Amino acid sequence: MIRNSAGIAVTALFAIVAATTASHAHPVSGAGAGFLHPMGGLDHVLTMLAVGLWAGMSGRTVRIVAPAAFAVAMIGGALLAMGGIALPGIETGIAASLVVFGLLAAAALRLGPAAGAAIVGAFALFHGAAHGAEMSGTSALTFIVGFTAATVVLQLMGVGLGVLAVRIRETAFVRAAGIAIAATGVAYAAF
Repeated sequence: MIRNSAGIAVTALFAIVAATTASHAHPVSGAGAGFLHPMGGLDHVLTMLAVGLWAGMSGRTVRIVAPAAFAVAMIGGALLAMGGIALPGIETGIAASLVVFGLLAAAALRLGPAAGAAIVGAFALFHGAAHGAEMSGTSALTFIVGFTAATVVLQLMGVGLGVLAVRIRETAFVRAAGIAIAATGVAYAAF
């Protein structure tokens, strides 16, 4: 039964990742536009899942602190961009986040809550700046609420998979996903 649950979870994960490239037939605005924004970029989706996977394997405190730190710092990055403050190297920072979080998940590296929050927070600024710079046609507040909700959903999925992997003592799929995410970051950086 538990192994079937893991298979269902992995299938759902791949379905969401595949859906990130789907086009949307109807224009949306407000929080809906914000929610869909990070879902439209594979780099953002994989980063959020990687943060969750790593946090899910890292212990109870990190499971809460790392995703929360990411969300808060991401909002900060968006506010900077919306305020006209450009963060240098946004795309490089996003590619590096894929590599770092992918490797953290692949290695199941355990960091303390403060170190974990600092690492995810630093990279979240880049993701937030990208979201903030790309906002258009909606209010800042509803856009931020939307992309923060999407981020939390993706991170919670990753946390759930990470926790499940530890519980059933089957972390190989998380480690493989981490390696694949890190490789995606290297590919993003190369192009």
